[in-house]
Amino acid sequence: MLKRFLIFILSVYYVQLVAQPDNTDAYYLKVQGNFGFLMQHRNTMGHLINGHIGGAELNLSKPTKGTHLWHYENNFPEKGVSLNFIYLSNKEQLGNIIAIAPFYDVPLSDKDRPSRLYMRISTGLGFATKKFDPLENHKNNVVSTTVNAYVNFKW
Repeated sequence: MLKRFLIFILSVYYVQLVAQPDNTDAYYLKVQGNFGFLMQHRNTMGHLINGHIGGAELNLSKPTKGTHLWHYENNFPEKGVSLNFIYLSNKEQLGNIIAIAPFYDVPLSDKDRPSRLYMRISTGLGFATKKFDPLENHKNNVVSTTVNAYVNFKW
């Protein structure tokens, strides 16, 4: 129950620590919660889905300075690196995912607005704590290696 409450709180609140808001040389540390679900895309994986998934994300980002034309064309996106922890709601068979990935947060609105909607583009490495093993974990027919590709597109 405590895990679900913590995931809910992290999903609702978005904390941004900013040292100097108007300085483009400043780095931002962001903590964010994530919530989602596993989609059964094959009939043979339905037994692995036990509920919704949750996660926490730690981002270190820096706004672009406008030194390139594409910075202006894309409303000064932020670039950085993200560390993610994803709880897959099936600890015995699926375990958890830990991922690290560089990203670009491209704003979909002008910089002068008080709040901005971002689109994230990110690819990196994911590390699974449980993988398929014919003797120990034969029901996990989804994750076959410890190191996996991590792709993140979000709004």
